Amino acid sequence: PGSGIMALRGHASIQGSTDIPTLFHSLPGYLPMPSVDKQSWPEFVDGIRNESQKGFWQIGENYAVSLMKSYWGDAATKDNGWGYDLMPRISGAHSTYETLMAMLDQQVEGYFVFGQNPAVAQSNGGMQRRGLAALKWLVVRDFQEIETASFWKDSPEIKNGELKTEDIGTEVFLMPAATHVEKAGTFTQTQRMLQWRFQAAPPPGDAKSDLWFFYQLGKKIKERLRDSTDPRDIPLQKVTWDYVETEEGEPNSEDVLKEINGYYLEGPKKGELLPAFVEMKNDGSTSGGCWIYTGVFKDGINQSARKVPGSEQNEVAP
Repeated sequence: PGSGIMALRGHASIQGSTDIPTLFHSLPGYLPMPSVDKQSWPEFVDGIRNESQKGFWQIGENYAVSLMKSYWGDAATKDNGWGYDLMPRISGAHSTYETLMAMLDQQVEGYFVFGQNPAVAQSNGGMQRRGLAALKWLVVRDFQEIETASFWKDSPEIKNGELKTEDIGTEVFLMPAATHVEKAGTFTQTQRMLQWRFQAAPPPGDAKSDLWFFYQLGKKIKERLRDSTDPRDIPLQKVTWDYVETEEGEPNSEDVLKEINGYYLEGPKKGELLPAFVEMKNDGSTSGGCWIYTGVFKDGINQSARKVPGSEQNEVAP
């Protein structure tokens, strides 16, 4: 009596399959995604917190300003709403299923798929595959050729004649991905607990980590748009994207975790890692990629990497 059962989901894929299709309206740490109906920073902040309320969200603006400083660095100032003007805005529902319908209406040209397999793992597989067939390009990152990457040649719609390979204009890029034992970093599951995974072996062949892929892709996009004068490219020009790389171009995943943890940007502790989210400020003097995990690098130690053998823990195994 009085007790509960915690879902011990040990892998991030469960969370991704259930929540990601519907969390289009959230930034890290449950902050709301900016929308077209909130044009100013005060309007945005009013949707986060009420100063008279108690609890974590009373200082919600502190988390939001710190996130903006993490995204935009020196480009986030009080005068531009801490970079709020640089943020993309949602204009309605943009879940997996609205995106699928937009594909079928020729409103989505390209699609990145990683960690999921919508051709067989999302509702109405037939509609999912027809949506993929309506794209101009599709990037799939996985360990092997999954159904989402091969739909154009072996889907049920190809076999029954509803779709013909020669009529599908989608250009598919299948990129080999490293498995979870071939890269270092944190896993986050339903409990919101960070667990550090050490790299056990290098990935084979051309397989790369997600961190390598998206960091290198970001660098290429920033380089392509470096001299652009189009206002819509300003956010991509301003976003902070400056991790230290290995010779292979791999950023240190602990550096990413430190950015998630957050830093003091000014004052006597400038450059030090934040010990707790209550240290975040709304004046631009702190950064933090996800306030609920501030303290994961407290005292300069990767707290998520602490491993205690079961024989040394009590029955609760905290």
